[in-house]
Amino acid sequence: MNQTLDRAQHSSDDAPCRLVVEEGEQKGMVFPLRDKVVSVGRGPDNVIQIIDPRMSRNHTLFILNGSQWLVRDLGSKNGTLLNGRAIPGDQVLGHGDRIQIGDTVFAFELEPTHDGHVETSSGVRVLDDHGMLVPSQILRMSEKSSGDSTAPLYTMPYAGNRQLGVLYRLLDVTSIVLNLDELLEKIIDLVQETLKPDRSGILLHDERYGILLPRAVRRPPDSTDDIIISNSIITKSVEDEVAIIVSDAPRDARFRASDSIVIQRIHSALCAPLIFNNEVLGVIYLDRRRPSGSFGEEDLKLVAGIAKQSAVAIANACFHSQLLEQHARARELEIARTIQEHLLPKSMPELDNFEISGTTRPAYMVGGDYFDVISLPDGRLVLAIADVTGKGVPAAILLAAIRTAVQIEVRSLGNETLATIVDRINQMVCRDTSNSMFVTMVLGVLDPHTRQFTYCNAGHVHPLLCLADGTLRTLESGGTLLGVMPGINYETETLELPPGGMLLMYSDGVTDAQNVKGDMFGQQRIINYLRRHVGEPAADFRRGMLEEVNRFSRDAEAFDDVTILVAKSLDRRDTF
Repeated sequence: MNQTLDRAQHSSDDAPCRLVVEEGEQKGMVFPLRDKVVSVGRGPDNVIQIIDPRMSRNHTLFILNGSQWLVRDLGSKNGTLLNGRAIPGDQVLGHGDRIQIGDTVFAFELEPTHDGHVETSSGVRVLDDHGMLVPSQILRMSEKSSGDSTAPLYTMPYAGNRQLGVLYRLLDVTSIVLNLDELLEKIIDLVQETLKPDRSGILLHDERYGILLPRAVRRPPDSTDDIIISNSIITKSVEDEVAIIVSDAPRDARFRASDSIVIQRIHSALCAPLIFNNEVLGVIYLDRRRPSGSFGEEDLKLVAGIAKQSAVAIANACFHSQLLEQHARARELEIARTIQEHLLPKSMPELDNFEISGTTRPAYMVGGDYFDVISLPDGRLVLAIADVTGKGVPAAILLAAIRTAVQIEVRSLGNETLATIVDRINQMVCRDTSNSMFVTMVLGVLDPHTRQFTYCNAGHVHPLLCLADGTLRTLESGGTLLGVMPGINYETETLELPPGGMLLMYSDGVTDAQNVKGDMFGQQRIINYLRRHVGEPAADFRRGMLEEVNRFSRDAEAFDDVTILVAKSLDRRDTF
């Protein structure tokens, strides 16, 4: 990426800068920098929370200092890298800089005016208060619950008249609602109406990240403060599978350092786990700030009953949602596969001194792989391979647009440079796609007469050129992936493909293919196979390499397309 661009000069009143995740589990995500101080880390108390095992809980700060954005490492274990180098202190960020935090790489850039990204905030934060929990009452909700606390311990009681009335109302609501979001809203409304807490919320377990995320929240209409929940309350409730009350916490010396309880002046908090089929789905949480409004034993038993019945309804809603998603996904995959099949070339050109062969193996979750071979009027060939971040129909539609743009733009290669064409395609992607979709691509032009290959790599996995003697080089010249920002200065390189040499272009579905143990195929296996089989015809090599990947990942689910495009340079004598 070009590092000579002007430094970003923005005040907080201008259109905000943003961070775009270019590498990592959340690749493609966009985070506008709207605050003057933005924290990044693995912990939930950060403005930007990234679930990255190599990222510290509180890792990095982005600070607006006058008209400049600074980046600062917070003494993290693995450090913060700016353009590949560890930062010793505050560093000024430049337009296009790359910041690596753990295994996540961000690009720092200006937010374009056409950006349609919308930020959302739950208004709930879970704060680690170092286990300072002093429960005043505990109610056992499963056989796992233990009575090792000095607080009174209850088992699920026979429902009284008040509880029965509330549970019948809850049954009426939950039996007819299968939409999860709507269901959660109705449950939390019933909790508010029945127990009249100052604030309440339902948090559900997110399987992707292994944390509880707020899904329905209630607070006073005039309140704008975040609801800060004690992590020790939630942990006790979830791990011991008990409903608990914490009362008069501000009077207890062990809570005086806890922001979540003392600063928010919470006098009583109640938390109950949502348990279905021996699995904790989440929690119901409510609290009161009124000194005279402590929750009691009857409240504890009532919320425990609500939680038990709600857990069944939530599990049913989740199951219903999964069924709908499966049907919709199956239909979407069918459409995406049809689009993808129509994008691929129907045949390969026949040349005297080159063989061209390519294939795509779609994954179960159809991705955004594409390749093309285009014959130009002057006898040259355009070789293209691309991969869209995303799956399904949106990725397939974007690839269709990319294919059309490539086929139109390459007709002007006699008057335009390859870098100019890639730049125009990048502008199209920036203009016509959302913040969450980007494209990696290698676009090259092969002249069979001179055996020269000119290419531009826009953030794609590096193609490999292997000579007959096994000498290998990677093709890296180009720039960043398409769709990140306009105005990238792309570079090209021209090299020769001598007789006996082989050019291999492939997608990251090859390197990322996994076996049942979770091991990746990796680039080294590609290099080893290429050197061993460089003498084979292009079609045989392509088939053999795909079989090698299939053997490696046998019995493991394929999550990404595998695309291979091969150009084999022949000695003219080989054609007779």
